[in-house]
Amino acid sequence: MSLLKHTHPELAKALEAFSFSEAKHMLLETCKHVGESVVGLEDEIKSVLQHSGAPAPLETTRRLVKYSAWADERYFSLKEKGIDQAVWSNWFDKARLADALSISLSRDSFEGIMDGFYELSVIGNGVAVIAFIQLQVNSRSQSS
Repeated sequence: MSLLKHTHPELAKALEAFSFSEAKHMLLETCKHVGESVVGLEDEIKSVLQHSGAPAPLETTRRLVKYSAWADERYFSLKEKGIDQAVWSNWFDKARLADALSISLSRDSFEGIMDGFYELSVIGNGVAVIAFIQLQVNSRSQSS
């Protein structure tokens, strides 16, 4: 069961009302939105965000997963060393974004998409991310 169902059950339920392709598209849009606020995002990640909509080669997804793991290690290491929170939390955000982006490009299950939304919901000001997702849900619900 996705963590999103535990942390934001109403939002998870609203997302499940959409088709898989609609939910996946909303995840990609949320990745792009969140990517605009992550400081120092590497060019490769920016490029994937700009072209996310087109099918991604398996190698791109593998690089995103590898980057996410590396950024996580960096985040843990900096946090353990007592480095300023603004520095280590930025690496945490980069890892979450890369993970969500890899999910949006590779997972073929609704549970996977929910995991991607959860990853994004813990970036920076998670409240703002949740509000953006809810805005997408509301606007798509009204246009249906």
